Amino acid sequence: MFPIPLKKRLHRLWWFLPVALFAGVDGLITLWGQPSEYWSEGYFQIHEANPLGYWLLSIHPLVFAAAGVPYLLLVASTILILPKRWAIGVAVVLTGSHAFGVCAWCEVLFSPPMFVWLTVIGVLLAYGLWGLWLRQRMFRSRNKPQETG
Repeated sequence: MFPIPLKKRLHRLWWFLPVALFAGVDGLITLWGQPSEYWSEGYFQIHEANPLGYWLLSIHPLVFAAAGVPYLLLVASTILILPKRWAIGVAVVLTGSHAFGVCAWCEVLFSPPMFVWLTVIGVLLAYGLWGLWLRQRMFRSRNKPQETG
């Protein structure tokens, strides 16, 4: 196995962009979705399904927000280091899980069902277009003639 040049690896940061976007929105909407008692009574009344997120929110909202930095650095590093197919898989799965979190929070926070459905459709459309773009790039790179030296 030959090492992949740095320039090609850095192109993988485009795969990380949707993960970062959906993770950021998921984190912001998680904080927005906390009840007023959470903010007024010392962070005891928490609405969060993720056990790690719940624990971080129980400490302090800034701890929850700050935990996003090492998480995103770990995800970006993983996408840069793993083989191509695994890196794409990690990016797709994490984007999907954060998109699901955004949709779940939208259902909880917004009462008009039309807004929730529009959000779900928008997220799924963006996710699908991103997947098609990744697939197209994979096939384009697979069909390039190999240079022999």
